[in-house]
Parts: sequence; structure tokens; C-alpha cells
Amino acid sequence: MSSSSDDSSDSVKKAYKNEVENDIEEITTTVTALATPGSTGGLAATSNHSVALSARSLMKSKKETDTYDLAEDVYAFIFVAPVLSLPFFFSFYVIAIKIIIYSILFTDIHIDDVTGASQTATAAKFFLIPVALSMQGDLMHSFFCMANLNYCPQVLKVSKSATKTKLLLSFLLRTIDGMFSLAVNFALMLTTQSTLSVFTNFAALYFLQDIDDVFYGLVELGFFGDLMEHWSTVCKSVTLPRRTGADNRKCGFLRISHLDSIMFALFLVILLIGYFGYLGYIYYLGGFDSTV
Repeated sequence: MSSSSDDSSDSVKKAYKNEVENDIEEITTTVTALATPGSTGGLAATSNHSVALSARSLMKSKKETDTYDLAEDVYAFIFVAPVLSLPFFFSFYVIAIKIIIYSILFTDIHIDDVTGASQTATAAKFFLIPVALSMQGDLMHSFFCMANLNYCPQVLKVSKSATKTKLLLSFLLRTIDGMFSLAVNFALMLTTQSTLSVFTNFAALYFLQDIDDVFYGLVELGFFGDLMEHWSTVCKSVTLPRRTGADNRKCGFLRISHLDSIMFALFLVILLIGYFGYLGYIYYLGGFDSTV
């Protein structure tokens, strides 16, 4: 099974290489034919157009052959392992730990604490908003998977429990996890008063995102028994194709594969609204405390 997989991988790589070489040869031929005196402007325009077409062609070919492994965290167990199995319940336990920790932190954040923030700290918060969103690994991975990965029934040959419903469940739980993490990071960032504390708190909470990765790593090392370790190897055997063609349905000028960009922009707008609402709140309470 390993040798057939390697042969398939080699054939895909050769096909992709041949297509790249053909496209390069086509561009070179076009540029050479047009490279005549007095045709510099037309040559540049045609050359740029050919390169753009070639890039689109290459990306289309790449997407049609792309496959993605499951992320190495407990959400892979949600998708692959049977519902009543130990790995499945173990995953919910780890996810519950993260949600409980985020909830405890969030309940300890008080909005009244924002009144002492300095102007430099408030400015730093504005520039950290897109960074805070981008660093939410679980949320970004969930957006990417929902937009770009397509369920393939072939995965049932690896695990009969790897159904589309359970894949969507894993995406949903990962999204909830990422949203909790983002809410805690954003709220704590807003209520931090000094510039240095904004950055230190921002970095301090980042490790919480990796709790599920750490537990999955322990499973791989056999800390939780052979059965759990076995399912981690099964998860590594599952790959999903990229969404292309008829699976990438179009709605107006947008496609399903644009969902990740749309969700990123939507969450960024929500955070910016929260930030400017925060500014209005502290202004209503008396403005900045410049002594901080």
C-alpha cells in the first residue's frame, strides 16, 4: 500500500513538472516571436498577460492534485474515531478543558478596567487587531478547511467512522474553540493598561491554543495506551482533496473557496467595531489617563 501511494505521488509530481515545463516553453515562444523592434509595449503587455494566464493555469492544476493531511490534534479523532470510542471521548475531554479555561479567564476580565489605558497602549491595540485574528490557529485552520477541503468517500476505506457529518462536527468544534480563544485574547488586550503589558499578555495566552496539540503528541508517544496510539496512526492515513470544479459552487462572483477570505474579513470588521466601541466607552467615562 505504501509503494502504490509513492508511485501515485511520483506520477502526480511528474505530471505537474511536465505542465510547468510546457507552460514555460509556451511563454518563451510567445516572448521570442514578439521580440521585434518597435514592439516593446506590445511585448510587455502580451508577456504579462501570458504569465498571468500561466499562473492561473498552474494554480488550477495544483489545486486539482492537492491533498491535505488532517491536523495533528484531537479534532482528528472527532472525525476519524468511532463515536463511542475512547479517542472520541478523550477529544471532547481535551476540548472541554480548553473551553473551561477560556471561560474562567473571560469571567475575570472586567470592562471597567479600560479607563486607565494610555494613548500609546490604545494605539498598539489597534495595530494588533489583525495580528490577534491571524494568530488564532484553530480558527484560521477551520476557515481554510471549510472553504477549501472537500469530503471524499474514499476515507471510509481507512475508517468507517470518518463520515461527512463527523468532519463537519470537527470543524464546528474547532471554530467554537477558536472563537473562545479570540474573545479572551481580544477582551484581555482591550482591558490592558500599559503598552508593554499589551504585548506580554498577548504572548502569554498564545500557548493555550496548543493544548490540544500537546495532548495529541502524548497520544502519539503512547502515553495513553496502544489503542489511542493506533488511532493516531489511522488519522495520519487520512487525506482530503482540495475543493475544485463542481464541488466549488459559485454564488454570484463568489465561490465556496472564497469563504475563508470572507470569514476573515467579517471577523476583522467585528473586532474593529468592538475596538471603536471600546474607544467610545472610555471616552464616555472621561477619556484617557495620560499618567499611565
